[in-house]
Amino acid sequence: MFYDRGRRRIFTRRSLAARLVPRAKITGKRVSRMATGRANANRGLKLTPKALWGMVGIALLLLLVILLTVARGKPAVKSLLPANGALVAGSPVTVRAELKKGLRPEEVRLMVDGDDLTGKASLENEALTLVTELADGEHRVEVAVGGKMEKSSIFQVDNTPPDLQIDGWELRDDGITVITGSAEGSASLYVEERRVKLAEDGTFRLEVNRNELASVRISAVDAAGNRREVVVDTAPPPQVKGVHVSIWVAANLDLFRKMVDLVKRTELNGLQIDVKDETGMVAYPSQVPLAEEVGSHLKKGGVDIERVMDKCWYNEIYPIARIVCFKDPIVA
Repeated sequence: MFYDRGRRRIFTRRSLAARLVPRAKITGKRVSRMATGRANANRGLKLTPKALWGMVGIALLLLLVILLTVARGKPAVKSLLPANGALVAGSPVTVRAELKKGLRPEEVRLMVDGDDLTGKASLENEALTLVTELADGEHRVEVAVGGKMEKSSIFQVDNTPPDLQIDGWELRDDGITVITGSAEGSASLYVEERRVKLAEDGTFRLEVNRNELASVRISAVDAAGNRREVVVDTAPPPQVKGVHVSIWVAANLDLFRKMVDLVKRTELNGLQIDVKDETGMVAYPSQVPLAEEVGSHLKKGGVDIERVMDKCWYNEIYPIARIVCFKDPIVA
């Protein structure tokens, strides 16, 4: 027993144990802390019918909450392409929205740049697809279900190839040609499918052995995949300075020789020779059926093409053929 200072009995050991041992919340029975494991195993808790039905109700309520959360959490529009922030190349552009099952077609609206294009789209296998032409620039796609905006994306369309400019050539004595230029707006630059480095300002400097390659193909590709190609000679094109030579001068040996001498003693390096002039005459015996039919070619006294070409080649003169196309009184 336990007593206070006045030797008055407060409670016995048994009543103390009863106060310290907790009760089961549901059954109301006391649970002994001193019981052995075997004793606890044999002393099971007994649930009252009221407590059992309460637990069943709580479980059903939790299940219902979970089902409602899953059902409400599933978006009406699963995905939308082009995605937000995408860069798209090619025309036309395909817009595709993957929808949740069970949606009625009349509930869905597809808008591009504020215009309702639902009528032009097709719905198949829970996917709404629109194929449309879009100009270069920024575009916005929105999908609404039941009057509520469910998903949107803003993307860029780019179908313009980057600029590719050849600025100059430098011919070195070791056979190397240095080609310089710029590729503004390019993400990468290729020379014969070999990627080369671009400077930060978009310029480039290429070294090509002109003894191995007479020309090279340079390609500029932007971030959207648009490509621009140019074929560049490894030696710069000649700067031609020449004079005009008529059919009758080219056909006359003495007169043509004088023209060649003129080129050799001056800064000239080319001759522009009439092959078909503004009178409609063809300078040599042509085998073109129309020329034979209308009689526009010179059967005799015309230009000896082989002799003229040999003369130019021997004297390092650039020959230029002049053909008048839109003035022909014979055929007209």
